[in-house]
Amino acid sequence: MVMKRDYSNEKQLTDVIYFTGTEVEKTPFYGEKTLFVVGFRNPKKIALRAKENTCRHIYLGANMCFRNTKWDDSKYMKLREIIKSLISKAHKVTLDISKDFDLRELDEFKENEYFHIMYSLPIAHAESYSKRITIKIDDIDFNATNSGVWCNKLEELMNPLVKTSWDSYSTDEVIE
Repeated sequence: MVMKRDYSNEKQLTDVIYFTGTEVEKTPFYGEKTLFVVGFRNPKKIALRAKENTCRHIYLGANMCFRNTKWDDSKYMKLREIIKSLISKAHKVTLDISKDFDLRELDEFKENEYFHIMYSLPIAHAESYSKRITIKIDDIDFNATNSGVWCNKLEELMNPLVKTSWDSYSTDEVIE
C-alpha cells in the first residue's frame, strides 16, 4: 500500500505505525532505505521491522508525531532507551523533533556518527515570505550556552539543491 500523507487527516496520523521508503530529505542518510517510525515504540520491535524490511536507517518521529509532545523525564528516558538500543545494533538513527525539545537530553549521542537530529521548524507560507524572514539561531538566554547567535535570510536557506518536493514522499509503503 502506498502511503500518501495528508497531515490534516488526524486518523491517518494515528493509524500508521511503521512505513518504509527512501530517505528523501537531505540528511546524512539521504538515499538510504529507511524504516519510518511514528510515536514511541518498543526498540526490539523497531529493530525487527527494520531487519524484516532490510533497513539500516531508522527515522524516529515520522509524520510529525513528536511536534506537539509535552516532553517530560519519562518521555526523554524512553526516547534515549530507544535510540541507545538501535545504535547498539549499528542502526543509523534520525530523530525528528521541534522547538520544545531540550537537546541536552541527547548529550550522550551528540558525537555518535550513527545519530542525526532533524530539527523541524514549521513556517507556514515560507515561500511567500522568504525575502522578509531572517532565521535566528539564538541561545536560551543571553550568553548562556552558545558563543553567539547566527542569522540567515530564509531565502538563502531555501536553496533548490536542499529542497524536498512533496511528491518525493509518494512512494513510501505502510507496513503497520
